[in-house]
This record gives sequence, C-alpha cells and structure tokens, in this order.
Amino acid sequence: MNPRRALAPLAVLAVLPFTACGADEPVQRVSLTLPLVADGGAEAPLRVSGNVQRGVRLGDATLLALADEEIELYEPFEKRRMRFRAAPLRDVLGLAGIEPEARTLHAVALNDYVVDIPLDVALADGVYLAVRDGAGAPLPVSSGGPLRIVFTDDAKGADVENYWIWSLATVRVK
Repeated sequence: MNPRRALAPLAVLAVLPFTACGADEPVQRVSLTLPLVADGGAEAPLRVSGNVQRGVRLGDATLLALADEEIELYEPFEKRRMRFRAAPLRDVLGLAGIEPEARTLHAVALNDYVVDIPLDVALADGVYLAVRDGAGAPLPVSSGGPLRIVFTDDAKGADVENYWIWSLATVRVK
C-alpha cells in the first residue's frame, strides 16, 4: 500500500468535528496544524479560509498524504514538460468545505502576487496543487515552491498563465 495514500484519511479526519455516538452536539473539535518546511526550515503552512465551513492550515504531512498522483504537464513559464507529485486542488479545498455560494479562489503567493481563479476552474479536472517535483524532492522557493497551482495540458484554465501561481501561501474562497 502506498504510505501517502494510507495517510490521506488522517488528513480528512484532522479537520472534521468529532461527535460521540448519539450526541447532538460536537463533543470535541479536532484541529491539526502540520508545518510545511520551506527553504531554510521556515514554517510555511498553507492556509485555506473565507467562504468555507472551516478554515484550515495544511502542513507538509497532510499535503503529502493528499499528493498521491504523479502528473506531467507543460509548464508555460519554464517552457518545458515537467513532472510533479500533486493533489487535485478540489481535494485540498474540500478539506475546508466550500460553501455553495462561493465563486472565486483568491490565491496569494509568498511574494504577495495575487490572482483570482474562478471556482469552477479551480475545482475542474486536471487542476492540481503541486507539492513535490516528480522525483519526490521539495520544490524550493527559489524555483517557485514550496507549493504551486498547476494545470494539466487539457485542463480548464490551463491557457491562462496568470492562474499558474507559484510559492502559494494562502487561498481565500470568496
């Protein structure tokens, strides 16, 4: 069994309320913050907030558990094909529970670059959160890491270069 896939249920459980059998009220809210280690050992968790059921901070262990796919795509800024270990962006956002009236994903990079991605694009097939390179090594900040939103060649929004945000730090659902 893939060890990353085995950890995926824990990532989901980390943000769900715990209720005792037959209880009407949550007995305890489980909250998990796992640090994502960026260049130089600095803590840089991904924060998901906004028009969601619960704001979450996702660290390296959680993101790696979700990133159980190896994808290959044409990277428009590098102008070459690249491989990544990645999680479908809809799975990452699903941990926060997107509210039905939400329409936009407001993404902010470590360097304060900002882009608004229509939610129907962000949740489409082929849209991923890249967590590692194809060999499993962390993506350094100097090369657009530690996290990126990427698109497979035929994904909705792949042709909009502004949507390809590097060094992702936070996402706010609007």
